[in-house]
Amino acid sequence: MAERPSISGIFGKSGLFVALAGLLLAAGAAASPVRAQDLYAVTGLPVDERAANEVEAKQIGIANAKTRALQIVIDRLTVEPEYSPGAALHQDPQQLDLPDGERLEFMIRDLSFQNEKFGGGRYLAEMTIRFHPEEVNRFLQRAGKAYLAGPSPKAVILPIYRNETGDLLWSDANPWLDAWWRLDTPSPIVPYTVPLGDLADIAAIDVRRALNIDAAAINAIAARYQAGAVIVPVATKTPDGGMLVEVSTFGAGWPSAPELVTIHPSTLTSESAKYVDAQGEDAAPLVAAAAIVRDALDTRWKRANILRFDESAETLTARVGLVSGLTDWLSVRQVLNGLAPVKSWRLSELATNHAVVEIDFVGNTARLQQAFARSALQLTPPGAATLPGLRRDEWALVRP
Repeated sequence: MAERPSISGIFGKSGLFVALAGLLLAAGAAASPVRAQDLYAVTGLPVDERAANEVEAKQIGIANAKTRALQIVIDRLTVEPEYSPGAALHQDPQQLDLPDGERLEFMIRDLSFQNEKFGGGRYLAEMTIRFHPEEVNRFLQRAGKAYLAGPSPKAVILPIYRNETGDLLWSDANPWLDAWWRLDTPSPIVPYTVPLGDLADIAAIDVRRALNIDAAAINAIAARYQAGAVIVPVATKTPDGGMLVEVSTFGAGWPSAPELVTIHPSTLTSESAKYVDAQGEDAAPLVAAAAIVRDALDTRWKRANILRFDESAETLTARVGLVSGLTDWLSVRQVLNGLAPVKSWRLSELATNHAVVEIDFVGNTARLQQAFARSALQLTPPGAATLPGLRRDEWALVRP
């Protein structure tokens, strides 16, 4: 369990919360990379199987674990029909028929075992199973299933707690910040960091600037943690023992409108029971609330970044600026081959300082731009960029 450093001092009550839609993080802030492969990995998967002997139990247990792991990854990547952002998704409510045998083996990149135990025809272990992203994506595409384009850029969480004394951020009296520190099960969909609350954090942003979404302060805290997004969950306890959490998100790919997460008392009570042993009765409710908000953030990101491969693809032509010639081109080619919205691409021109490619993609150009941005490439529409030789109808693709 993580412990938050002690920070003395309590900030006063702030003004009203103001949500500024469309805030962009500073282009100069170098966000640390997020590994999309983590979406396709399942760690600590428990195996407990019995059979006539230990060898048979292990074989059966491993086979079942592989299928369970694939289902976990697919559930992680897809959106349930009731959570879809509109009728356009048309998600099939029926569960997919998962591959088995050699086809399943072909999708698995590697696996490992921890805490293996044998005895009395029983096999116990914990497994880590990693899948090839391109193979899982191809399976979902062929099934006509909409799925997640990629993980969120790393986010900074600024948990603000609102009570009768005021609005709290960097304070030992902020139990909401402490709860996020205690929540030690990060999500591969929305990787995040919780600030230390040290002097550098206090200098970057305070509770007033966070609540009023001060652009300079938001950019400063993002740059400090090399993050590409900032998330501000403002929590308030309700008189009946529940919680209201207003969540605002800022960064490429994130919706700009705030979302209200309502946690009913019965839900909070039942979820708190999962954390009592590890966190204690006093801390458990807020840790449970943080876990609920973390899961809501996963859904929020998936709603905004789901891709449909049963739709017809659009095409654009992009001129790629190459500073280091072939080395740059090989790097861009690798991105094109791994970018989820890109269905296919064709090279029409290659020179020492540029390349021209035709890109077939699903979704809209904004999502394509966000996908490139997560790979440190900037896609700019015609007329909005200057690049030597850029034609009127060409997009520009460069490293910022």
